[in-house]
Amino acid sequence: MAQVLLHNSDLTPAPKAYRSAVEEALAAANATLGAEGEIWLDQGKVFHLILDPADDIALIELVETSDAAFDLVFDLAEATASFVIVDDFKLATPKTGAEPGGWSLGFGYVPGPSNREDFRTLMAEAIEAVREKIQAEETRQAAIVEALAKARAQRDAAKPAQPMFKRLTDALFGKSI
Repeated sequence: MAQVLLHNSDLTPAPKAYRSAVEEALAAANATLGAEGEIWLDQGKVFHLILDPADDIALIELVETSDAAFDLVFDLAEATASFVIVDDFKLATPKTGAEPGGWSLGFGYVPGPSNREDFRTLMAEAIEAVREKIQAEETRQAAIVEALAKARAQRDAAKPAQPMFKRLTDALFGKSI
């Protein structure tokens, strides 16, 4: 499951208008908003939407990475004039404004695509990069676990059979004690 953040631009509406823009975009796409923030299209649940009621941002947890899901993300970003942030990627749509003053998110900026197809391609590339990053981290973690297990096994094999105190007393006083 990939996470996508819709982050405000200087053109993004205030929180109440933001929520209305999201609801209008969902209605225009014939999407159903569930009680827990799940978003459904005809083919099924496409993502989970979490709106911050006090701010003009949203978190999307993609359930699927389909053209329909990407189109809905595009529609939401357009309706709210938001940046679409996927891990280290910051995407914009044609309606996204400029970064608000004081914004410190130092992501690589990708200018707005000219159409939905370009946006779909950019989203797919960003999500694939996230998957590769996660896979690389999982591989690294597995290698660490394997190396630690091997080191412990070698250490245990090298340990003497008797405790140090027993070996010391045997050496000093002989084995008769």
